[in-house]
Amino acid sequence: GYIQERPLTPAEEKKKEEFVKALKRKYGKTPKTYAIATAQAKKLAEEFGILKNVSFLGFQPDRLSYLMACDLFVLPSRQEGIPRAVMEAMGMGVPVVGSDIPGCTDLVQDGLNGLIFKVNDYNDLSVSIINLMNDQNLRNKIARKGQETIFERFSSQLMAKRYHELYLNLVGI
Repeated sequence: GYIQERPLTPAEEKKKEEFVKALKRKYGKTPKTYAIATAQAKKLAEEFGILKNVSFLGFQPDRLSYLMACDLFVLPSRQEGIPRAVMEAMGMGVPVVGSDIPGCTDLVQDGLNGLIFKVNDYNDLSVSIINLMNDQNLRNKIARKGQETIFERFSSQLMAKRYHELYLNLVGI
């Protein structure tokens, strides 16, 4: 699934189109995909003849409950900081497929704790989705390693410790 945590800007809509293009290639492999996306992406799914395979749920304020139900999480962004949505998915044990951009690659190590695809390459994205959906062992490994990454590098205890050290350093102690 793809979870969107806020309404989209026009530039962000294009990313969802890439996701729908990737979904077009995967049918026959898995029965159903749930996507939280835009009207434009829905129109594209209809044009591709895959609308019956995709549920467009719209903006959801309680995205985490939807995230827990996902077999995988896709972030088809062209630009991000450190994507909180990827951190949330990894922390919840949901395998991640993300684009090869700074921010995403700061979190996801391709093949270890997630899969990375080339930006704007929906064929590469589709291959990543299909590989994960067809390989339960890979999904389990990536999910486990993703959780470990988040807990080892971004746990609240570790972040508090880092802030404490930063403050001590700033005041010269």
